[in-house]
Amino acid sequence: MAAVSTIAFSSAACETYALNRRQALWVVVVLQVPALLYFALAIPALWPVCTVLAGYFVYQLTHIRRRAGEYDTQMAMEHALLTSRSEVERLSRLDALTGLANRREYDSTFRAHWRLAARQQGKLALMVVDLDHFKRINDTYGHLAGDTALRHVAQLMGERFKRSSDMVARIGGEEFAVLLPDTSAEEAMQLAQTLCRTLAGTPVQWDAHHIPVTASIGVDCMRWDLDLTPQASFSRIDSACYTAKAKGRNRVVQA
Repeated sequence: MAAVSTIAFSSAACETYALNRRQALWVVVVLQVPALLYFALAIPALWPVCTVLAGYFVYQLTHIRRRAGEYDTQMAMEHALLTSRSEVERLSRLDALTGLANRREYDSTFRAHWRLAARQQGKLALMVVDLDHFKRINDTYGHLAGDTALRHVAQLMGERFKRSSDMVARIGGEEFAVLLPDTSAEEAMQLAQTLCRTLAGTPVQWDAHHIPVTASIGVDCMRWDLDLTPQASFSRIDSACYTAKAKGRNRVVQA
């Protein structure tokens, strides 16, 4: 009866604490080792019982180790899966070439900021930046040089707009957008002019070449008497960008 009780209790403990390897081992050892010693030393005639208990003790130790190993493996796989999903979700919001926010992320963020600012009648500025004669860079130096130019511009813009609330996004081939919450039209205009000068004064290094890069920029703060939708705001400022191109490029036009 004592042997059966020992096996029953240790089996129950083994299953109850199987996922906690240290606790399971401690409980099984506490239950089985005293029983083994008792039967071996106090009642030598019951050596067959000792043999059974010893065998079952080894089995339980192996079982605990296997179950804990399976649990650890499962947890590691689930953690890797969650990490992978998180990374995929993060990458789905980024432009693969520049590392900036992509058009999808920009659209979502711009709509959210626009609605919040519209409710509060607050300040929200937007720049639309289009690189000048970008096709000429690709045609003259090759597409790898063009990719380098895009990364160069993305880096300069990322260094220029560092507030946690700012967003710099690549929204087209050579077109970028900068979202500036809590920024007035005057402040946005100054920032755009500084960016325009910075781009013009920082050529792209490509092999032995110094490739000039300039941009046409449309900029303005949201005008709640004119902008009835996020798309209306974007279209108005995007049109200012094309006006900058029509006026000779490498300049800023306020919408």
